[in-house]
Amino acid sequence: MATRKKPVKKITPPATALKNRPGVVKTPPVEMAARPARRWGRWVAIGIVLVLVIGVIYALVAMRQYSRSPSFAVQKALFAARDHQLEEFDKHVDISRMAAYLVDDLLAQPGGKLGALTTSTQAELLNLLKPGLTKTIEDQLQAVVEKGPAAADKNNLVAELVNKLWTPEASFGSLETVADTATTALVRVTLHRADLKADLAVDVRLVKTSDRWELVGLNQLSTTLAQLDDLLAAERQAKNAAVAEQIKSKITLRDFQKALTGPTQDTLLLRAAFENIAGQNINGFAAEVRLFEASTKTLLGQFALSSEKPIPTAGYQEFAWPFKLDLTLPEHTQLAQLPLAMLTYEVVVYRLDLADGTTLTYAE
Repeated sequence: MATRKKPVKKITPPATALKNRPGVVKTPPVEMAARPARRWGRWVAIGIVLVLVIGVIYALVAMRQYSRSPSFAVQKALFAARDHQLEEFDKHVDISRMAAYLVDDLLAQPGGKLGALTTSTQAELLNLLKPGLTKTIEDQLQAVVEKGPAAADKNNLVAELVNKLWTPEASFGSLETVADTATTALVRVTLHRADLKADLAVDVRLVKTSDRWELVGLNQLSTTLAQLDDLLAAERQAKNAAVAEQIKSKITLRDFQKALTGPTQDTLLLRAAFENIAGQNINGFAAEVRLFEASTKTLLGQFALSSEKPIPTAGYQEFAWPFKLDLTLPEHTQLAQLPLAMLTYEVVVYRLDLADGTTLTYAE
């Protein structure tokens, strides 16, 4: 009978016995290293958020302040006119007062559309006509906003002024509040004319109503228009330099005089003598004379001269042109009082008709 083996019982020594057993290396317990604290990252994030919040608050406050500023009112009015929104334009512009300012400024402009009417004998009549003129300008201003200056009626003076100042080569430069009180402000609108390589400034007058600024007039518009005329004359002269040299080689100014005539000495008489050096008869010409106060170079008057009276070959011809002055205007008073020695003048012949049928003329 086979002997049955007894199972071997495995004895597991206690953990303490293994630790103390010879040849067993003790391994210290391994602990996970703690991450270094990064508190600075949290502060940077908080700082960025604070900067953004402060920036947004500042932008909102600045926008709110700008929306209540005179410049903002001018900007809104310009945008409304550009987009032909008469109702929006009327919110920011006192059209009646704007028209009255335009009439006052244009009446004072020498040689202007309305300035031609302002003689001493017509002053009282103009005061009677002013309400009607103001209403006409008001209607024309509304028509320009509704339709645009290009679509306005042919005799619309406001459209003519806008088209003169604002051309395809024009762009807005800046808006700047140059004078500001609690109730009035003056905002300078700068127009850049790329064709003239120059900037024009138009000053807009505003008054403060109960809740917003309102445009009521344009300051010194006649001065801006005079500056524009100077720039256009210079540009025209530069563009026609070649023609100007041809004309100068055929006709020469030999004498220029001024005098006063008439019962009240209010008629300016301009005399000029020209010499024909063209080698053929000159059948006619057109010219422009500009008179300046000598010390300040202030423009006092601009007059058109023309004649169809022939100037014979190698001969001289004297011409005289009368111009009615308005002695209520400072410029005309100076023209009447100052002798020619205290004035400077420019005479430019811009059209010359020759006997052989040739016409030399400036391009517009």
